[in-house]
Amino acid sequence: MSSAHTALPKNDLVTLEKARQLALCSMEEARKLIPFATAEAYEILPLGLSSTAEGHILTIASHAALDHERIKELRFLSGCLLNITTLEKNTILHAIKKAYLGSDDRIAGYKATLQAHAQTLPAAESSRRNLGTGPIVEFLDGLFGYAIAHEATDIHIVPVKTGSVVKLRINGIIHQHHEVIGTASTHLQLINRLKILAQLDPSQSNQVQEAQFQPQIAQENTVIRVSIMPTIHGEKASLRILGAYQAPHIASLNLAPSVQTAIERALLKRQGAILCCGPTGSGKTTTLYGMLNELKQQNLEIVTLEDPVEYRLAEATQSSINPKRNLSYAQGLKALLRQDPDVILVGEVRDKECAQVCVEAALSGHLMLSSIHSNSVLGCLLRFKEFGVQMASLIQAVQLILFQQLIPCLCDHCKVIDLQGSNRYGFDVFQAVGCHLCDYSGIAERLPCIEGLSLNTELITQMLNPKFELVDLPGYYSETNYVSLEEQIMKLFEQGKICLPTMQRFSDEQ
Repeated sequence: MSSAHTALPKNDLVTLEKARQLALCSMEEARKLIPFATAEAYEILPLGLSSTAEGHILTIASHAALDHERIKELRFLSGCLLNITTLEKNTILHAIKKAYLGSDDRIAGYKATLQAHAQTLPAAESSRRNLGTGPIVEFLDGLFGYAIAHEATDIHIVPVKTGSVVKLRINGIIHQHHEVIGTASTHLQLINRLKILAQLDPSQSNQVQEAQFQPQIAQENTVIRVSIMPTIHGEKASLRILGAYQAPHIASLNLAPSVQTAIERALLKRQGAILCCGPTGSGKTTTLYGMLNELKQQNLEIVTLEDPVEYRLAEATQSSINPKRNLSYAQGLKALLRQDPDVILVGEVRDKECAQVCVEAALSGHLMLSSIHSNSVLGCLLRFKEFGVQMASLIQAVQLILFQQLIPCLCDHCKVIDLQGSNRYGFDVFQAVGCHLCDYSGIAERLPCIEGLSLNTELITQMLNPKFELVDLPGYYSETNYVSLEEQIMKLFEQGKICLPTMQRFSDEQ
């Protein structure tokens, strides 16, 4: 028996459909037998290792049959017989990076190398020497790969008295994976390496510096936005990972049916403004790009203006603002309106001029998508009022307002019954525990819950009444124009997807 090809059963294919699920099925002992470079070149993912009377068998996933020479080489590398199972190509390609780059053993190895480097680094050695190769470069590249593999949104490299602390934000939760690493000298080298990557000035250590760069370890579309800030123990680096993940489709966002229906109806009109509001990191841009993904198939001219571009969309013309070159949101939007667009995405409404131009564009027959920081759909309208936009114009320009929160959902593999909560509510209430599948956070994912207000003809008529006061708007909410955020949160709670503290936290915010 030299190798065998099998196909996973249909149910297993469904289970392994997403790359992250496939990566979780890849065992560390199997990956150790096949180097990352080989797995990437041959487009295979080692899954598991087993023993039979004939010898050890390595199970690998591939999207196509392997030729005799590759099978021979893989058998030589692993010292095992092969069992090859076929899966969809894109799933495997993404899972290879997630499994290898997201390995705890791999990042631990980079940490150990950095620690050894710190022991041999004289305190007086220049912090800018040898920053093109070596342990500093390897550690940062490994950290970028690890963060992207775990779908982190942010990386923090924090200075402390004796070295660095590294934190990742995953599913909205900060994870501190390691204790203090390196020394004050290696921390300075890490910061200066980041400055070199972002083309910042390493000699400036007492001022805020911001830029962005493209990490070599990641896919082509990935950009890391870096912010360097002085602190009492040195400079802190905060990195935001952008564009590492594909723009989603509306159907994949797990929206409540009523919210998805409201969005689809608004998109069909192809004019007016759709505004998405919520706190930082609540997924506003993701939802807006879900809309663009629906629109791109309708032969429309789509343009975006962002700071910076967070997703790549082949069918769209995308631009980033650049205040240093006099390209603000307002200035860029005015220029975009001369590009004959059908659909315009403006990353964020930040000032009076931008708000006014957005409303004018929506009134002139364009479909305008944008985000704004506010804590409710009512707050969104109040922000535009603060920017000096006439209410009559705003009411006629806006067709849909969404207020979005990302709700942390429990890991199904490790959640346990909350007896006190179950007795209180009369149904099964669960609480978080934590396991290796959820990185010991107890949280598997975050799902969007959205408050929605459709400005239909009836509501517009009421709002245009001279006696109408904007603060009284909630009194006009009805089943025909309003979707409640709190009802969606309660439904998740009743389904056992969120814990009691999460339900109370997000309900109390309303």
